[in-house]
Amino acid sequence: MPASSSTSLKSVETLLKLVILPSESEKPMDAVKAQLNNMLFSYNEDLDGVPMVYYDIKLPPGKEYGRILNDSPWLHIDILVKLLLFQPTRGLIATGQINKLTDSHISLLVHGVFNVTISETELQSRNYSYNESTNSWDSDQFSFSEGDYMEFRTLSCQQSYGVFFLDGSPIQKCEKPL
Repeated sequence: MPASSSTSLKSVETLLKLVILPSESEKPMDAVKAQLNNMLFSYNEDLDGVPMVYYDIKLPPGKEYGRILNDSPWLHIDILVKLLLFQPTRGLIATGQINKLTDSHISLLVHGVFNVTISETELQSRNYSYNESTNSWDSDQFSFSEGDYMEFRTLSCQQSYGVFFLDGSPIQKCEKPL
């Protein structure tokens, strides 16, 4: 049975080192949550993935207080947090919904957020041809139109300026994932 897009999601607990302003020392957890919110849905090289959700924020044992280092007024604080990361890998079989279809490519969304592009070259190498009258990519087995769900194989994972995107290859038309 092929892997599903859920295998691209991974729950991890990680130690993060944050810096907060002295003015935020009255409510440090608000400052921590604001920094965690800024991390969501952007690729993080240290985590090798895209944080989608954070939960269970704790201060590590023995590090319950922030520290002022040298002559810097910033408060340095360590936190333990659980994150749900989107971490697809090359070869992963996943499902996405087609949100754009043209004669040059098919664009899908995985988890309603992450963009996957399937190029014209990749489609043609799999014996699909573009049908201008129906605005679909057709083969002997399947026809893909906007709104359809497609199972695809991840060919590459790329990021640029925090934006994460995938290139894929079509496998088959499928039903909406659970």
